[in-house]
Amino acid sequence: MKQRAWPGLGAQTSLTVGLWLSATAVFGLSGAVMERQFEAWLLGWLAGLSLGGIALSLMLARLIGVFETLPRWAGWPLLGGAVVAAALSQAVLDIWVLRWAQQLGGAPLAGNVSYAVYLNFLSYLWLFALYATLVKLQRAHARERRQETQLLEARAAGDRARLEALRYQVNPHFLFNTLNGLQTLISADRKAEALSMVRHLSSFLRSSLAHEADDLSPLAAELDALEGYLEVERARFGDRLQIAIDCPETLGDVGVPHLVLQPLVENVMTHVVARSTGSVRIEIRCHADGDDLVLDVADSGAAHAPQVDGLGIGLSNVRDRLKLLFGDRGALEAGPCGEGFRVRIRQPLRTAAP
Repeated sequence: MKQRAWPGLGAQTSLTVGLWLSATAVFGLSGAVMERQFEAWLLGWLAGLSLGGIALSLMLARLIGVFETLPRWAGWPLLGGAVVAAALSQAVLDIWVLRWAQQLGGAPLAGNVSYAVYLNFLSYLWLFALYATLVKLQRAHARERRQETQLLEARAAGDRARLEALRYQVNPHFLFNTLNGLQTLISADRKAEALSMVRHLSSFLRSSLAHEADDLSPLAAELDALEGYLEVERARFGDRLQIAIDCPETLGDVGVPHLVLQPLVENVMTHVVARSTGSVRIEIRCHADGDDLVLDVADSGAAHAPQVDGLGIGLSNVRDRLKLLFGDRGALEAGPCGEGFRVRIRQPLRTAAP
């Protein structure tokens, strides 16, 4: 991206005006002391001094931006030359405005002009050198801020891409299992149940693709979507599947990651219900714990798949999403619970955006 030659104009103008107002106050005070009183013509001299200094400083600031695009071996000598030129121009302008103001005010004209220009040049040289240093520091700070912003944006884009990848890992896995279930129903000539399963599948997939990766969905909406998923699974497993959901209505507006519960329940379907010949009970409980929301998914079975890094692949997926969205306040714990298995999610209590 091409760097602008003159960024931060507002801050730069404030710096320029503030520096020259301060310098003008000092020069005006010294002039009044030398004259032993504040003559009216001093106002004209100070006005010309300030305007000239501000104009030369803003031009110098723009040149600094241009010089920064050049190699250092060229940029720094050019900057030094520009500072000298600005100081010399201001020194000459100072004497010219001073003599003009003295003529209008009827005051004695300044003496040796060359010597006065030399003295003024020395004074303005350090002033413009200070100004150039401040502008360089200001521009460096602005660049650092832009780099920090770009880094944060890049990290956010990276996190968003990872969230998208994690989210899209959910659907193919679920779809594969569901299509297997449909094949079983069709093979058994259970057409009505197969059609019902297709309707629920369509509704669920539409819901799963309707959100951005970093969206927080109301917990109540997530539970509704989960019900659609469970209807699909009930068509596969019938009475072998028992579900209990306990969630206070007061938590319905709390924002949770979209599809955060479905992989947890699907984990039970794949590794417990599908491997069991008897009925399996799944309990889904939600409660507040201080400033945190706690979601529990527990089952009554005992069979679970091999784990990766202490968690199954689907659970690792959910854990990673929680970390990306909530940092250290997003956590997933899993382990045996009685004869079954429990997964617990903990995240901040936040209201989902409307």
